[in-house]
Amino acid sequence: ITVLGVVTLAAATGVSKITVNDATGQDPSYFTSAVALLVPLSFVPVAAALVIILGTFGVIIGLIWGLAKLGTASSKVRDLDLVITLTRIFSGFVIVTIASAVLNSSSFIYPSMRWVASHSALFFDMYEGSGCSADVRDRVGRVNDDLVVIGRMTNSGPQFMRASCPLGPQNTVLAPYPSEAEKRVESEPRQDRQ
Repeated sequence: ITVLGVVTLAAATGVSKITVNDATGQDPSYFTSAVALLVPLSFVPVAAALVIILGTFGVIIGLIWGLAKLGTASSKVRDLDLVITLTRIFSGFVIVTIASAVLNSSSFIYPSMRWVASHSALFFDMYEGSGCSADVRDRVGRVNDDLVVIGRMTNSGPQFMRASCPLGPQNTVLAPYPSEAEKRVESEPRQDRQ
């Protein structure tokens, strides 16, 4: 169970990265919060794939085991075994069919995951303006010292673009350190000051 959990988590993280890349058109490593937020949703297609694989083997094994059991059973038991075997095979087939419908690319889960990926990338991994974009409403995420990703909310949803924006020095002047007298006043208890 532990090994299956680790493999499932790794697969869900991979699906999450693929979805973020698909939704943003950018490297998913720029959007770590969006990838992390999408991992729980990515368990759905991973679980569906596991159900399809394990369910298919289960249906085949159930069919072989049921047919083998039918050949060795007496006539009274044979009718009940036939019904039970057919019910198991049918239910396994239904479960595999439902899982494959969820895993299908036209399923509801993929557009939902892309929506979460694009919006969370824009709002959780990018910050408002830094002088790198023409519009102050754009959001920016720095890739390296020379490149940024600019995100913009449009009528069709978030859009992302890499742009050149070299990192330069700031013109901010730092405030001076407090003097010793100011430090003493700040460290004295409030009652002594009154």
